Amino acid sequence: MDLIDAVTPPAPVAHPCKLGRGLSEHPAKVEARYVKPYDTSIVCACTGKEFAHIPYPPKHRQTSFIRRIADEYVAAPSIIRTLKAQNAFQPVDQVNGLLMKKPIKREHRATRAILVLESPWELDEHDSNRTSVVPFIEGVAKYAGDTEVYHANFYDKRSFDKALALLCRSRADNTLVYIAAHGAKGKVAGVKIEELIFAIGALSRASNINGLMIGSCFVGHDTDMMEVFMEGTFMKWCAGYGSSCDWLAGTMIDCAILAQMLELNDEDLADRELLVDCLAGALSPFSRRFVIGGDRNDEGVALEDSIKFVVQPSGRGHRAKEVTDEVLRDYELYQY
Repeated sequence: MDLIDAVTPPAPVAHPCKLGRGLSEHPAKVEARYVKPYDTSIVCACTGKEFAHIPYPPKHRQTSFIRRIADEYVAAPSIIRTLKAQNAFQPVDQVNGLLMKKPIKREHRATRAILVLESPWELDEHDSNRTSVVPFIEGVAKYAGDTEVYHANFYDKRSFDKALALLCRSRADNTLVYIAAHGAKGKVAGVKIEELIFAIGALSRASNINGLMIGSCFVGHDTDMMEVFMEGTFMKWCAGYGSSCDWLAGTMIDCAILAQMLELNDEDLADRELLVDCLAGALSPFSRRFVIGGDRNDEGVALEDSIKFVVQPSGRGHRAKEVTDEVLRDYELYQY
């Protein structure tokens, strides 16, 4: 018996599709599935019900066999899906009874990435997640080119870990992490900053995370903690603020730093002096005496007294060390 004769559809029934060449009451859209490694099932795409079961043909007859099934039971244009033994669907278009090949789809990625982990800002009582650093960072990425921006929100330590793991699936050659959230008393969005740095450091080598920008108030004052938790990780630099920080001004400074540090390659990241110089260059458009925010007593704090930098060049013998004074020294070389 020919394989096509093995198809024994049930009696026609009323169906919303009401199209088909051989069976006018059967749907125009079906799916051909390998329900077993050796069998194929013709299934209604609307209801999911099977209306024909066909023994799996020899491999060399498979293509012609599916064509005959399509021509006999399906009116164009329809969609047939062939589910391979590995359970992977491959969509194929059906036109006039002939199967058309699926267009080629390859994965492409940028070589640089910025991972934005942001907590809701609620800058005013009507701020229903309106405020975000993402448009600014996307501007940096467009300006830099060859850069993707990946964003996720977090609300506590658990959601931070989940968001970080998700974003770290990106595999760029130079990845920077930007934490953007309210900070107070060594915590970011209620999570200890050392826990966040530790979590990022643990994934830094596998995800090529070279730098961390902490856009939060009051978390940059403890540079000793930054040094300890950066030690032995893949991260080459970290920056943060030791006071409160004006939201828009701080975001502009963060963007300038991220844009500059995106430009560094592997050789650059091994050069301590170059790291310091690049951080100084990023800071140079802003006045070091600008009052960026306030201390815990709400006294004004200048940018030069608030921002902190720690670097850890790649290579043996290099350890994490605060370089804020050196950055401010080189900052003057950029001024007229």
